Amino acid sequence: MASPKYLPLLLFMAFVAMISAREIKNYEFYDPTAYELLMQLNFPIGLLPRGVQSYLFTEDGSFEVFLSGTCEFKVAGKYLLKYKRTISGTVESGTVKNLKGVSVKILFVWVPITEVDKNGDELTFHIGPFSKTFPVSDFDESPICRAESDYLNGVLLDF
Repeated sequence: MASPKYLPLLLFMAFVAMISAREIKNYEFYDPTAYELLMQLNFPIGLLPRGVQSYLFTEDGSFEVFLSGTCEFKVAGKYLLKYKRTISGTVESGTVKNLKGVSVKILFVWVPITEVDKNGDELTFHIGPFSKTFPVSDFDESPICRAESDYLNGVLLDF
């Protein structure tokens, strides 16, 4: 048995160990994925394509998302979107503002999407003074970027 003069020290060490174990048990040791973070912010995961490499998210709501390369995919079967390798913006209560790196093809021109608002079951994409609203359900799944095989001699094949 331990000497009585060391008993307070042993009790203190046992107390610290018990508190530390409780803190470790309650602490999550991983950062959420970009898709999990979208859900925590009440946005659908389909706002980001599959294959996000990493992201940065700060307390003020600003973010950067890093993809492995430029990504193109269709929304609602007819709107072609393009995400650059890095996209950025700021999230504020149901709105993504100052969006950079995301554009939509209108006729033959790529036009930047600058803001996305979520209101109930709808997402509204802002392109300058214009906007287009879609049901949130159109973004339930993360889209797959077009493969290089979708191009033939530099011309984008429709799919």
